[in-house]
Amino acid sequence: MDSKLLGSNIAWLSRYELVHETLRLFCSKTDFTKLEGTLSPSELELVKSLLAEKGNKVVYRCSGEEVRIRLIDLGMLAYTLLGVFEGSSQDHYGTLSRLFEEQFEVGEQRTVVPKSKESIAADSIQSPHDTDCNYRNKDGNQVKGYSVNLTESCDKEGLNLISGVEVKKSDAADNGFLEKGVIQAGEVFCDSVEKVHADGAYHSVSNQEFVSGKNVELLLNAIQGPKDRYDLELDENGILTVTDLKTERTVEALKMKNGQKWRIKTAENYPYFTQKEITACRLKKKIAAIPQEVLNIRNNVEATIFQLGYHYPHDKTRYRGLIRHKM
Repeated sequence: MDSKLLGSNIAWLSRYELVHETLRLFCSKTDFTKLEGTLSPSELELVKSLLAEKGNKVVYRCSGEEVRIRLIDLGMLAYTLLGVFEGSSQDHYGTLSRLFEEQFEVGEQRTVVPKSKESIAADSIQSPHDTDCNYRNKDGNQVKGYSVNLTESCDKEGLNLISGVEVKKSDAADNGFLEKGVIQAGEVFCDSVEKVHADGAYHSVSNQEFVSGKNVELLLNAIQGPKDRYDLELDENGILTVTDLKTERTVEALKMKNGQKWRIKTAENYPYFTQKEITACRLKKKIAAIPQEVLNIRNNVEATIFQLGYHYPHDKTRYRGLIRHKM
């Protein structure tokens, strides 16, 4: 298994441009004579300016403070339009309503203010032209789009074939693809799945339990996260031996009264250890013992997924929407 991020066929929009473009699309599909009877003269002028000029041009000619003030004005306009067309089946009404909820908040006396950037989720609307795509920053690779997971066979004796390609929004974790991929491979191929080769992003407690129940071996190249300071070894009698990899000092941990934690004493503090950390340490040692020739088996799926995205320059597709990407 391997995954790849693919960007949707949309322009990268700033926050102001996103609000501007969403309102512009909504107003362009609205009967202007109806707006004249419900909006104030200043709001009508704002609508006309939206229809006459794209958001990137506004950002280019205005200062940062002017853009901030205009963003507040657009928020007030969106709030008014949502009230006027409440319950409407009009094109882009649902998009505008969702955008307003994600980007603005209504204060006292019905004042509209933009939310702080920190409070806006990654699954918020990134473009009114593709409301399915999400934002993700994966190891510095910033994408507004989708995550594609590919599963293929790796039998040395036969022809290796792709058993399935699954597409989710970009904020989907890789470990969420594993269970369906294994089940689908078992349905497609004549032989049952014996081993799964994947990178550390596919690790999770639930996935370990799933493969164990299927009598399948999950072979990971590594587990995500920082390098451990302590090596933990729990014997059959419940005695935990802790080795400080920094000082190379080995001590026997004290088991706490609740039986769920162990503790050691150091010069700085009292580190505690749980069964989850012990299991993770045991798994990392198991991964470290996997021969390199076994780890190299996963390289072929990396080549396959490279070919899957080969015709998408800069990892950007020609499609918009989750359904089209799945097809």
